Amino acid sequence: MEPIVLGKLTVKLADTPEEQMQAYELMKSVFEEDNNTPKNSVQLATDIKSYSICDILVAIDNDTKKVVATYRLTTPKHVKKLGKFFTEIEYEIENIKNYKDGKILEFSRACTHKDYRDNVTMMTLWKGLATYIFENDIKLMFGLPSLHGLNPDDYKMALSYLHHYHLAPKNLDGKCLQNNKYDYLPKEKLDKKQAYEEMPPLLKSYVRMGAYIGSGLFIDPDFNSIDLLLIVDFNHINPAYMKHFSRGLTDDENA
Repeated sequence: MEPIVLGKLTVKLADTPEEQMQAYELMKSVFEEDNNTPKNSVQLATDIKSYSICDILVAIDNDTKKVVATYRLTTPKHVKKLGKFFTEIEYEIENIKNYKDGKILEFSRACTHKDYRDNVTMMTLWKGLATYIFENDIKLMFGLPSLHGLNPDDYKMALSYLHHYHLAPKNLDGKCLQNNKYDYLPKEKLDKKQAYEEMPPLLKSYVRMGAYIGSGLFIDPDFNSIDLLLIVDFNHINPAYMKHFSRGLTDDENA
């Protein structure tokens, strides 16, 4: 993947140990903002190791040369060294792992430095992600977007909407290692506007693309989060939003 220069930022794959470590430190600092840290020394070692094995997408400030945003990208070839996808800590994903020709991609949480949390940075990062996906002929991507907190009732409308309109088909669904359902409200009581207001911006954007959501919630007290299994099948997403994805998020999608 060739570097892409967009304004004051360059998006590329980290290709030096220094860039990989900067991306790791950024990820760690973003989690520490919410008092979230790796659960133990084994988890910490695994995280560090992954940044030298996986493909690390980074947005770099052209003036300071610092990594200001990042995604960790994991494919089956990386799993041969890691042992498993990170998603497998919370979900059984055999259906995903067996998807067609194995052209699958696990993406991490997007981590952005607090001084760069704006539409431009996110558009730049998504442009890089889209380029990576097209160049590697990825057919399906998945990850674990999170809702803040530990009480699903705080997101009752959003979760019910996702259950009724975006539930993954059985041939793609993963089994959550916790048995937490989220069909709180019947379909006739849903308010789409409120549902979208309860979703964080990136989750909202994936849903508008036509992403699927797995059938169970994983409540993680160590990270103060409610995690969802998100699946994007590029053969079945909304064609209108594919154009947005290929160039990054629009202002409307970040609302």
